[in-house]
Amino acid sequence: MKHPIYLILLLAFLASNFGAFSQQVDYTFVDFPVVDFVYSESEDKIYVVVSRSAERLSRSLVRVDPNTGLAEDSLSMEFDPSMMRITESGNYIYVAFSDRGQISRINPSTWEVDQEIELGPLPFTNPSAWAMDFVVMNGSDNRLVVARMRESENFHDLVMYENGILQGQAITSGSQTELCASPDGSMVFAYNSVSTGHQCYQISVSSNGLSLLGTYEDLVDGFRDIKASGKYVLSGSGSFIDAFVTPPVVKGNFYLGFHGEKAQGYLMSEYSGRALFITDDLELSAVRPSLYAFDTNTLARLDERLEFDFSGTPANGARSAADLVQISADRYAALFSSTSSSSSHLVIFDTPPLSVEDAPVEQESMSLYPNPVKDNLFIHLSDCRGCDAQILNAQGAIVSKLIVKNDEAIDVSQLIPGTYTIIIDKVVSSFVKQ
Repeated sequence: MKHPIYLILLLAFLASNFGAFSQQVDYTFVDFPVVDFVYSESEDKIYVVVSRSAERLSRSLVRVDPNTGLAEDSLSMEFDPSMMRITESGNYIYVAFSDRGQISRINPSTWEVDQEIELGPLPFTNPSAWAMDFVVMNGSDNRLVVARMRESENFHDLVMYENGILQGQAITSGSQTELCASPDGSMVFAYNSVSTGHQCYQISVSSNGLSLLGTYEDLVDGFRDIKASGKYVLSGSGSFIDAFVTPPVVKGNFYLGFHGEKAQGYLMSEYSGRALFITDDLELSAVRPSLYAFDTNTLARLDERLEFDFSGTPANGARSAADLVQISADRYAALFSSTSSSSSHLVIFDTPPLSVEDAPVEQESMSLYPNPVKDNLFIHLSDCRGCDAQILNAQGAIVSKLIVKNDEAIDVSQLIPGTYTIIIDKVVSSFVKQ
């Protein structure tokens, strides 16, 4: 969605007027536990799925008003829903299940299930599997790429369905458990989040089926989720990846500055060049989820945060968000998981838009040369006369801390070849070590 993210302006405005600051978020709860959700821009509606364990609206698809958080209508499902996706056009919603090897297609206009896709047959003895993840390809209402799994037989594969029919050969090499679709619908970027390999994959998608283009290392670190935004992919570890060029390239890393196990709940707007993360905030004496903002051009993080206080609510103990979606210029929805129960809770919150004069002043950019570099890297940052600097590798780990001065060289000869991020007084840039 091409909306400016005014939250960034709000945070910058608070920074310039009050210094380090933490503001409480005002929010609205959807008053029943939610498994997954999507937003329909064409209808201005939120759709959620509810598990069988819920006390009300259990095992159903529910239409929610994003302005009030109230349920408007519900559709009972035969099985226990686990995840959902919406087509780019908004014409269809697809729902996968935790207790059935099936994906159902729902037409929001008729409010009926009009197609059922059986995730099988599979090799070996079991007839079907469940979806670990799936994506609806952009530009199509009917083309799905599905990561299938049957845990009892340690079986994984990646397949494509067109109009509910399996197309081409399955990809069985590797383990693609997190999927992102390219803007033009021609490629899937996938990540193995269930083993220590952390491999990433590029898969070509066409009417003939799937084809593995390449396998790559060191793009995403740890057991993280990934999320597509246009031609880029964000990971929970902070990696900012140009994912649909060959080979994929890490543009940089958003330095989160804390050590939560997962930096979940993130989105990026190419229009405004901003990335948002909701994650654990270990800088607080009581751990609470907080929202941080980054500039995708400089990768700089703002010091200020928006803090979610769920004390006394059903989400008490929630530490991170499973997803974050922008509904309008100043409204967001996030799905929070609670540590005190197995339920997840959908929260809708606003950030007030600011006038143009409140916009933040742009930071001075940093120049690095030569880039790529073999031995000595020169840094031009005019106000730097002895600044603290950090160099991070492609996984976001700090490999060097040093003091730098404007137009003086630093020795990077001992670094192994690769892409690095350098942070100097909140100004961020990257360089390639040859």
